[in-house]
Amino acid sequence: APLRLATLVIAYNRADYLKRALLSIVASRLRYDASGQSFQIYVSQDGENTNVSSVATAMGAISLVHPRVSLRIPSDMRHEPGYAYCAAHYGWAIEQIFESPARYSGVVLLEEDIEVAPDFFSYFAATAPLLYQDPTLLCVTAFNDHGQGGFVGNSTAVYRSDFFSGLGWLMSRRLWEEVRNTWPSHGVRSTVTYWDEWMRLPQQRRGRSSIRPEISRSFTFGETGTSHGQFFTKYLSKIRLAKASEAVDW
Repeated sequence: APLRLATLVIAYNRADYLKRALLSIVASRLRYDASGQSFQIYVSQDGENTNVSSVATAMGAISLVHPRVSLRIPSDMRHEPGYAYCAAHYGWAIEQIFESPARYSGVVLLEEDIEVAPDFFSYFAATAPLLYQDPTLLCVTAFNDHGQGGFVGNSTAVYRSDFFSGLGWLMSRRLWEEVRNTWPSHGVRSTVTYWDEWMRLPQQRRGRSSIRPEISRSFTFGETGTSHGQFFTKYLSKIRLAKASEAVDW
């Protein structure tokens, strides 16, 4: 039987961004499964925001609201506390998915400023079983950090990579059970509150590889947000997202 997978979009207060992201996510999901039964979409927002909730509901997503509380921010993070709040929100939201009665095998993690390619869900449906068959794999990601237009061309190519990329990726239940008790800001004091950098540490990666495509199946348009558009103009805005004409039946 196919694995039971969910889609989780992490959001804060950018309702316009969320709408743009969900339009592409919903379209890709319908393309993969016209019945709309696969990859149930959840939107988890950090604290109450009526505009964000309205967009999530209008787009057919299940809305989750993280009870935002004041965190004790490590001294080296006080100039950019948003990352600590983001990590705490991620940990809470992932836990909601895996503790839900649906008993999901894995969750595709996205953010409110990420668009996806038309074959995004086909890609994850085909690659998800590999995480349970190959113990040397950490995750599957849709994003190639070196996927700027001048460097990519083969829409069917996928690679094993030693680099964890967190912009549209699939976490297995098994991986969450490994890391849940030490997740940064998730009930455990951590000097690393950038959750993606934390995932790249040797004690989490354990020598395992990630699967990534040559041409990205996700694209971040987040010019404003927690990172203040860091690297956006020079690098991220130039990442090439696979077009409909390049869609693969994975």
